[in-house]
Amino acid sequence: MGEKNNLGHNIRVHGTARTTPPVTQALDAMIKKEAGSIKIITLKGVPVYLHWSFPAAGLVLYIFAKFAIPETIYYCIAFTFLIILHEIGHATVAHYQGLKVFSIKFSGAGGLCKTESPKSFIAAILFASAGIFIQIVILLSTVLYLRVIGNPNSVFGKCLAITFIYANAAMVILNLIPQKRHRQNYGTDGYLLWKLTSNRIFSRSYVFPDTSATLSPKTQLTQLEGYMPQAFKTGIEILNDNNTTMEFVVSTLKIHMEISQEEAIAIMVDIHTKGGILIPFPSYEKACDVAIAITSDAKSNGYRIICRAVNVQQPL
Repeated sequence: MGEKNNLGHNIRVHGTARTTPPVTQALDAMIKKEAGSIKIITLKGVPVYLHWSFPAAGLVLYIFAKFAIPETIYYCIAFTFLIILHEIGHATVAHYQGLKVFSIKFSGAGGLCKTESPKSFIAAILFASAGIFIQIVILLSTVLYLRVIGNPNSVFGKCLAITFIYANAAMVILNLIPQKRHRQNYGTDGYLLWKLTSNRIFSRSYVFPDTSATLSPKTQLTQLEGYMPQAFKTGIEILNDNNTTMEFVVSTLKIHMEISQEEAIAIMVDIHTKGGILIPFPSYEKACDVAIAITSDAKSNGYRIICRAVNVQQPL
């Protein structure tokens, strides 16, 4: 889906929709999967996911640092607070810029806030640096507090102070290192800032660093590893492209698949980041009807979205 588009500003809301149970169950499983994560809450329409590595980080800290259990818990609480505030920083800036926030995910290594792309250089710089800015404010505030008030007496206070200074500083440095994570199709905050700044220095037109994955139109997802849902037999295949807007994808999925906006956004994000998706349907006939409807709708709106019915029991 093209990152230059205005998803979230005026997404059309249609009447209450109902899906057949098999499709609904498949979509629920797809949303909960989110690359090894589970959805723990939805805040103002934004799903929040927790990766399996999040609690594992505390276990590693306990084993290798050899802290007592209470200290380990305190450090984990403080670290969690840092990650949450970092991602809240990104989400808040995106919200005030009028950008759609798709999801927030927390893991043992940090967090990830998926949003619509900023529309200008300044907006992108503010978005990319928001999390680091929040962390620097916490670090300086903690140092100032210790200088004025003094060292805390409680174990929890000491763990909090150490985390907010030393672990926080390490996280800021790591975040500032430009690193593109190819398998996840996104980069560190430093990567975004470096790409944005280098584009400006060399007078390139504004382009937000691409986080999408695009496959060849001839790609058959049933032949690629990691795309086939469990027990998949028939359904539709949708491939990502650089022409179709995110807003249109969400809207057309809601209409023709008769699903909620949250489900449509979850599918759209999956298409955008993975390059394509297979969605199970109870029958090949139903899959054909939906694929034809989506393709026709896209063509009439000037988009080239690739959506086709798939049946693994017969050639495509």
